Amino acid sequence: MSLHLPGIAALILGVGMAVDANIIMYERIKEEVRAGYPLKKAYLDGARQSLWTIFDSQFTTVIAAIVLFIFGTSSVKGFCNNVTTINFSQLYNVSIWYKNVIELVGKILISLTTIQDIFELIKIDS
Repeated sequence: MSLHLPGIAALILGVGMAVDANIIMYERIKEEVRAGYPLKKAYLDGARQSLWTIFDSQFTTVIAAIVLFIFGTSSVKGFCNNVTTINFSQLYNVSIWYKNVIELVGKILISLTTIQDIFELIKIDS
């Protein structure tokens, strides 16, 4: 990956998309918790349901990068290569790594059934 201006722009875009993916997943898990599901089920369902939204945004970006690669100049092609590489690494992280982390958190928190239990554990008034 080159660190010329197109590479830096692609890196910044990739960081923004990674943050967006984390926010989407977090908000979906929060919705499940608010609906009253146990914490483990909320984590697993929220992660599973947010995965398709994240995949769709990454896939759309890759399609746009392919079109730009076909019609762009050398700088634009470098940007497209970097964006595509970053998107595929983010898809791997979201689909494999986050799933394992969420399953691990679910196993750790299996005895905690509601968000109030967590608040009591870390002494936060709800």
